[in-house]
Amino acid sequence: MLFRHLAIVTILFLFAETGHCHTIHVGLLLDLSGPGSFAGQAAAEAARLAMVSINSAKTKDRIKIELHLVDTEGTPGTLLEAAKGLTEIEKVTCLVGPVHPALARTLRTYSEANQKLLVLTAGEEPLIPKRGGLPVTWSFGTFVPRTASMKALCRGLKRASLEPVGILTPQSIWGEQISLWLYGYASEFGLQVAGIEHYDLGDADAVAQLRSLKYKGAKAALAWGPRIWFSTLLHSSLDANLQVAVPVTMIQSDRLNPLAGTTRLIAVLPPVVMDKWVPYGHPCRLEVRRFRQALFQQALIFNVEENLIAGAVWDALHLLVKAALEAEESGPRGMRDALEEMDEPMHGVMGVFRPRKGDHNGLEYRSLLVVKRDGKRWRLLKKR
Repeated sequence: MLFRHLAIVTILFLFAETGHCHTIHVGLLLDLSGPGSFAGQAAAEAARLAMVSINSAKTKDRIKIELHLVDTEGTPGTLLEAAKGLTEIEKVTCLVGPVHPALARTLRTYSEANQKLLVLTAGEEPLIPKRGGLPVTWSFGTFVPRTASMKALCRGLKRASLEPVGILTPQSIWGEQISLWLYGYASEFGLQVAGIEHYDLGDADAVAQLRSLKYKGAKAALAWGPRIWFSTLLHSSLDANLQVAVPVTMIQSDRLNPLAGTTRLIAVLPPVVMDKWVPYGHPCRLEVRRFRQALFQQALIFNVEENLIAGAVWDALHLLVKAALEAEESGPRGMRDALEEMDEPMHGVMGVFRPRKGDHNGLEYRSLLVVKRDGKRWRLLKKR
């Protein structure tokens, strides 16, 4: 069977050194081949070194980590086969993955249908129970949800006095919903909205829409959309002479450097992307330093996308260890309950997490950083 072949080739075991302790079996589902292999390999290395960090800590006498790494090849079919093999054959305690947001819904659907504990490391959809859509009982996440991104951006633009703002989203039902969310959060933070425009994903540019927003008085445009539209948006912002503010999930790293020094880009980033420029006093600064020291040379060359998945996997494994230590009973159900009732938040490299019954992601939006692109560097957007 394909799963058996993949497991034999790519499985990785890391054990704590000694003792009578509880074992956590973690199935890690990553793209180690195919179009997304560059990000998958970064995540695999982050997972390996996270285990070194965890197993060298005081927790090693209480828990043991066994990590099973499987190549999903970036396809839904292989992802599902691997998930089934890990949970039904290898009997893992929980799953962690995937690399690409497009596969997050597939893995989440499997997790909920089969009651398998899952920590999603990619995606954007909020993990809020009882709000329609997919159920949220067994799925948690260490990615940056759109709600946290929107709140952070609106707060950052307000503090920088970049108002009024315009809103730019795709011409679709999804885009209309995003517009409503952005407008609602702008109102919540007292951020004036000059207008709302929509673009078609088949359009060559969005210059007309951005110029319309600028004519209405917008000093910046809150823009949302798929990553494939990022380059078009950047060029459109230059032609329209209006800066745009985007979520990290929209950024294409290879499109940034060619426009260095000319682009007017604002973004919301998790601390791990900012590296040594995480400000002093930030609650996640120390964990980012640990992450960088662990990965050393590899981290120096990570782009935004590699940082995102590597950081999310690092945090997912540390979150599971924290849940195992706080769980009143062993096994997936005990860990799930512990995640929903964490005594203290976890300071990760992606931000500060405090999952709860009403939010299975629990990322504190204030721990995200609102930045602007200055040449080839990100700099904090200053308060005015």
